Amino acid sequence: VQTCALPILAKNLKTLGLSASTRNMKIINTRYYELVKMYHPDSNRDTSSQEKLAEINKAYTEIKKIISSSGY
Repeated sequence: VQTCALPILAKNLKTLGLSASTRNMKIINTRYYELVKMYHPDSNRDTSSQEKLAEINKAYTEIKKIISSSGY
């Protein structure tokens, strides 16, 4: 991972509730799907759940992009 991407990666991992040192995509995927299930509008009627789900999706997309481009 490029040094300039580390703070972004750490922030996005924190959004998913993971340690900043997590690089295992299996762990990241599992946590992502747990959160999607928890905050999906069909499962959660709270009005803030859509915003949280969008934040989770954005974080996951950025994590995948950073990790895949770094060759981890």
